[in-house]
Amino acid sequence: MNESGRDMGHATIALGLTLDIALQTWKQGDDLFSYMDYRLAAGIEFTAAQILNITNLPWTEYHSANNGFYYTDNRIAKHTGPAYEYPSPIRPYWGIVIGIYEEIKELHYLFLILHMNKWV
Repeated sequence: MNESGRDMGHATIALGLTLDIALQTWKQGDDLFSYMDYRLAAGIEFTAAQILNITNLPWTEYHSANNGFYYTDNRIAKHTGPAYEYPSPIRPYWGIVIGIYEEIKELHYLFLILHMNKWV
């Protein structure tokens, strides 16, 4: 997820917004949950691993620009790795994730299940 280097609050809310869009399209007959070889599921699993403070997650450094700054400007943020924060924000969408991937598609993701078990 693009916000994964910023902080967990932004990473999890970005994921929630993405899931809302995917769920709306699901109800209209399109399947963004499996689009691009389950790319959204990979982002969900990465975010769940990040919430669980799993180390050595794959990462590519990136710069984010705002307020008109270009990415080479030294006043922008450089994200050098995943943001880890505990406790992570609790977002209400994890049930949607479990319902779609675990129940309907019968796909199982380790970090997603470990994260959900923390809250049950």
